[in-house]
Amino acid sequence: MDLVGTDQNNWISYIQNTFQTNCNFDFNEKRFKNQKFLQNNDVLNFLKASFGIGFTVLQIHNLLLERSIGSRWKKFIKNNLSDETAIDFKNRKIYWQKLNNQDIEFLAYLILQFLLRKNPSPARLRRIWETTKEFFEEMHQELEEILKIPEWRKKRLVWKVTLDENNRLDKSTELEGDGLLFWAEKEGSKAKIYLISSIESFLEKYGKEKIREILNSKDNTEIIDSLKGGYGLKNKKLLLKEYKTKEHKIELDIKENLKEIISYKPFALITNPSPVNYQVIIPAEYLPELIDRTIEKYNKEFKYVYGKLPIHIGIVISDYKKPVYVNLKALRKIRRNVKDTDKLYRPVNAGRFYTLQKQKFTYATPEEKAAEAYYSLYWDNPEGKGYNFYINPENGRKKWISTICEFNADEKVQIIPNTFDYEYLDHNIRRSEITYDESGKRMLALKSNRPYEIEVYWEKFKAFRTLSKDTNLQTSRLHKLIGILYSKVQYEEFADWGAFLASSFINWLELGKNEDRRKLIKEIFELDADCKTLSEDFKRELKEKLEIKENILLFLDMFNFWHTALKEVKDE
Repeated sequence: MDLVGTDQNNWISYIQNTFQTNCNFDFNEKRFKNQKFLQNNDVLNFLKASFGIGFTVLQIHNLLLERSIGSRWKKFIKNNLSDETAIDFKNRKIYWQKLNNQDIEFLAYLILQFLLRKNPSPARLRRIWETTKEFFEEMHQELEEILKIPEWRKKRLVWKVTLDENNRLDKSTELEGDGLLFWAEKEGSKAKIYLISSIESFLEKYGKEKIREILNSKDNTEIIDSLKGGYGLKNKKLLLKEYKTKEHKIELDIKENLKEIISYKPFALITNPSPVNYQVIIPAEYLPELIDRTIEKYNKEFKYVYGKLPIHIGIVISDYKKPVYVNLKALRKIRRNVKDTDKLYRPVNAGRFYTLQKQKFTYATPEEKAAEAYYSLYWDNPEGKGYNFYINPENGRKKWISTICEFNADEKVQIIPNTFDYEYLDHNIRRSEITYDESGKRMLALKSNRPYEIEVYWEKFKAFRTLSKDTNLQTSRLHKLIGILYSKVQYEEFADWGAFLASSFINWLELGKNEDRRKLIKEIFELDADCKTLSEDFKRELKEKLEIKENILLFLDMFNFWHTALKEVKDE
């Protein structure tokens, strides 16, 4: 072990000299000159030891050098040795005599880590690359099924009119009438008028009573048949004006001028699915369904890498008349391209994470369930269980890595959560508000909660949706509450307003009269108190939750998502 380096020729030469001197072995004839030596246990033990030491030294040489040369580990190793010349990476030599006990202990940890944690091969990296790409490709192929858009909603009504004194059209343009939008396409002396607004909005105004009854029923498959030939439509005329100038252009006979009902796909691909990105345009009303089905598909395909290979859903909502380049630029920003993904790790409760992980494992096949234990290594175990490995050589972090089962339920485990973020582009300036800090959080104070962890907050968002759709709750009361929250959220000493805000929630949402609303508030703010009655415990916990600014921002974000962006909460 006092040899200079671990050169294979030096080691062989050392073995030859030792054997010739001590064992009377002829390397030219490749035999022992005295066969009695083979019966000597000391000689046999020497042979075994020589082979074992030589093999070990060469393996250490190969493992330590080959796994670190040209990588970030090389710099890390040199910076942590007492003498950085002890390892010559260029000539692939280890100078053992220059290593002290501290160096040997440091290298021993690395060797164990390199043995147990094998870097993925190019073939494995290619499979991962292809698998993530297939995930998005399948998403697009199944998009019609995922969105669950009824067939009758994928139809467009087309009218034909003859251009004359009453119907004047110089060029193809956008028209408006009775709150509905149309596209007029000039074809010589005639014009085709396409309905742009949803067919549902049109039928609510110009459908006969029978067709409106079908529209509001669960079984509305007969709608299109009822429209053929103009049947089911009121015999009315609609004056269409140019959208921008408001100049009269077309007098449309709703029933007589209807000539076609054509099919179209109510979504459009922006970029082809890639291993890291998929961008698509869909009707905003189907966004909740898309989020639900996306996370469901993720749970099926990537359940074993939950917390390690996350999905981020970035949502930009805007009017269809907004310039395309504005939406595309906002979409690129909301992708959240963070340079250092290590900063996306978050400490989460191990018990909650284990429960969520088990829920995802329910999608596993019997064959897949046998592999669960191999995918459950997570780091930052405070109990010192598992393997003590360096997580990132660039910052020298050394953490205990163990299976999730070896964490206590009240301890923290480090994961990269699945997230979703949204922005409503009511003004072009909103695009500049989509900025993230190094940890992947929004930089604007009022939006600093975003993005939200899907597994924790999406169900809360849906609970708010249920609350806002309560027909017995006056919309004006919800708007009053939101106004109060906006007026107080600006204060630095926010905790002082807890009692006042709790009273506002109770009064404006009438929590004392409605148990269902108390259940929803309990779910949104994670209250432990019983919600059967408006108890003192319920009031106290609500006050404590409303002293935390993040909870108020959450409530405001939920309101903005369903009201401002998706228009599901009616105005006052």
